[in-house]
Amino acid sequence: MPRTRLAALALSVLLFASPPAYSNVLTIVVDEPLLTEGGTVVVLITRLDQATFDRKYGVEIEENDGEIVLDAVAHGIVTFVEFDAPPGVEYRFRTPSGEPVREQQVSVGEGGGYIDSTTGDFAASDVTYHHHIEGTRVDEATSRALLGSFFRIDPASCRVVPAVRVCSGSSEAFDAMLRYFEKSRTP
Repeated sequence: MPRTRLAALALSVLLFASPPAYSNVLTIVVDEPLLTEGGTVVVLITRLDQATFDRKYGVEIEENDGEIVLDAVAHGIVTFVEFDAPPGVEYRFRTPSGEPVREQQVSVGEGGGYIDSTTGDFAASDVTYHHHIEGTRVDEATSRALLGSFFRIDPASCRVVPAVRVCSGSSEAFDAMLRYFEKSRTP
């Protein structure tokens, strides 16, 4: 057997013989009307080391086959998903039936945050991702226009599960923001 095939075979055996890597996944379920109309999902991540994450959430979150699965439901045209992330975290967008969502990351930035409407305090994050969800009402340019803008969330819309907080902006606030952008573009 040629030396390269033998090396590849040995590597395959090592990879499959190793225990599965511990991973953490946040599944963001995109529901109606966001799924049909489209919009923007802003993901704000605060990084925690594994010991801090376990100490803070260990009792509330169960491991499933070496994976911690955190779930969040996004349904507002503008949705903010804030979560504390242990090492190795990844997130994905899915429909309620588990299919991948047509989305595009339009920006990523270190730092960022938002004004917490319940306390008035600035809630900082380590990294912020903006995603455009394809749909009939909101195009990518509109999703991009949200970058760096002030957007009021509806405090009544906020839902908190262990390690994850999801808040949505109202449709009225979104429409008002679009009118403001249109007015600012007019000479």
